[in-house]
Amino acid sequence: MNQRTICKPVSVYGTGIHTGQLVNIRLLPANQDTGIYFVRQNSERVKADYCNIHQTKLATTLMDNGAIVRTVEHFLAAAFGLGITNLTVEMDAEELPILDGSSKVWIESINSAGIIDQSATGKEIVIKKIIELHNPEKQTWIKIAPSDIFEITYHFKLPNGKFQTFDYNFDFQTFQHDIAPARTFCLLSEFERMAQQGFIKGAAATTGFILMDGRPSEELLLLLKPYTIADDAVMLSAESPRFSNEAVRHKILDIIGDLALTGGMIRGRLEAYGTGHADNVELVRGIMKEADVCF
Repeated sequence: MNQRTICKPVSVYGTGIHTGQLVNIRLLPANQDTGIYFVRQNSERVKADYCNIHQTKLATTLMDNGAIVRTVEHFLAAAFGLGITNLTVEMDAEELPILDGSSKVWIESINSAGIIDQSATGKEIVIKKIIELHNPEKQTWIKIAPSDIFEITYHFKLPNGKFQTFDYNFDFQTFQHDIAPARTFCLLSEFERMAQQGFIKGAAATTGFILMDGRPSEELLLLLKPYTIADDAVMLSAESPRFSNEAVRHKILDIIGDLALTGGMIRGRLEAYGTGHADNVELVRGIMKEADVCF
C-alpha cells in the first residue's frame, strides 16, 4: 500500500477531556516519508512514534524534547483507519479534543479534506512470532500472533460480571462503520474517582458514556439517561447506544490508536482481555523489537 496524506487543510476544535482546555486543530498535508507530527504554536514538534510515548494513565501521552501532546489515541486510530501516514497536526493547546469520545468526527474531517495516495510505499509491520503479555495483578492479558491480515479479538467483562467478545478484521471501510463511532466510556466508580483527582475537567454529556457499577447521583441523572444494553448491563448517556457492544468496540479503537505509533500497517492476529493503554503500548514496544518491518 502507498503512503497517504490529505488533499487540503481542515480545522477541528473542541475541549480536552482531562485538561478542560479549548483547543483549535488544523490538519495539514505533509510530504511522503514525513510521518505524523503534532506541532504547537511555539514550533514544538512531537512525532507520533512509539519512541515518544511518555505516559499512559487514562490516555496515551507523547513527549519529545519536553513538548507534550495528550490523548492522541482517538485521532491516531482515525488516521490509521484511513491509511493516513503523513500529516501535520497544528494545535494551540497540549491535549487533543475529546469531541464525541470516538473517532467519528476525526474520520469525517479527514474525509472532508480528501485523501491522496503518494508515490512512496508505506511501512508494514509483519508479526513473525507470538508476543504475549500478562498482568497478574490486574488479571489482564494481550497477545499478537502471525496472520496474513490484521485481526483483533477483544474480551470485555461488564460490571454485572457477564462477558462480551468482539471479533474484528481490519479494513478501511469496516473501520469507519464498525469501530470509529464507538465512544469512550468508564465505570461510574471510575468517573467519580477521576473527578475527585482533578481529571476529566472537559467531560460533558456528549463526550462518551458511563457503565453503571453503582447508583448514580440525582445530579448525574439530570444530565444522562440510563439505557439497558446487551447482557442486561446499564449505561448512562446523553444519547442511545451506538452499538449494543459499544464498550468492547471502543477498546478495539483504543488498541488501533496505540498500534498506530508503530508507524505502519499491521499484519497479525491480536487478542486481548481487560487491557488499557499501558498494556497496549508495552505490546507496541514488543512488536517493534520482534516484528519484521517491510517497505
